[in-house]
Amino acid sequence: MTIRFVILGMIFLGMQSCQSDVASYPLIKQVKLCSQLVEGLCQEEPPIFSSATQTFYISCILEKVHDEAEVSFFWYFYEKNKKKKLLEKVVLRPRELSPQKSSKYVLVADLNRSGGRWPSGKYEVEVILSGTYAFTIIKTFEI
Repeated sequence: MTIRFVILGMIFLGMQSCQSDVASYPLIKQVKLCSQLVEGLCQEEPPIFSSATQTFYISCILEKVHDEAEVSFFWYFYEKNKKKKLLEKVVLRPRELSPQKSSKYVLVADLNRSGGRWPSGKYEVEVILSGTYAFTIIKTFEI
């Protein structure tokens, strides 16, 4: 009986320490693509966009960010040979921005059409958080 309580106590303490570690990691939430921002964020995320769309947006909320963190947005188009072609790169440094409230940052990057229509096909946006706790989120869409 005593052994069970010791083991359960160790598991509980281990879970608590994991939760406190997770609480200190930066978070990127509500990553969405759109063609129109509502109150500074993408609300709707259609799977297919029109080739007449002027601007594509990607928005997200960044929380618990560390000073050295950067968020990069890489916009790609998949060519006919399925090779990714870099269209644009945007780098945002939250330390240079003002947090919205309680150290939450709203980040928005866009891709503008430079005349004509967008080629039909598959597009991709890589959202990369660099720094101590680096990770990548990939969003795809079609035209």
